[in-house]
Amino acid sequence: MNKKKLGNLGELFAKHYLILKGYKIIETNYLINRYGEIDIIATKNKAIYFVEVKTRTKYKNKSYGTAVDAVDYNKINRMKYAINYFLMNDGHKYRTYNIKSPVITIEIGWYMVD
Repeated sequence: MNKKKLGNLGELFAKHYLILKGYKIIETNYLINRYGEIDIIATKNKAIYFVEVKTRTKYKNKSYGTAVDAVDYNKINRMKYAINYFLMNDGHKYRTYNIKSPVITIEIGWYMVD
């Protein structure tokens, strides 16, 4: 499975998980030119969540880095910019909400026994 398909699958899992937990999804893949995108924007209980989804695979007991490792200093700064951009341009009505920016990590693995 290529990285794009894996990422899309992880975002789909995360979106459905949030819906099952009572979150209202207001935007997915919110694109901000060179600063990237916000994977999921959701609300619940007067809070707005800017969710980053990281998906990684494990195969034959080999890990290709953890999903948490993929959220580095540069990614956090790009997310801050993207959150501010959203609130200033498209999210006026959410400015009074509590802002949260969780990361959902998904590790998909399969193992072969010889």
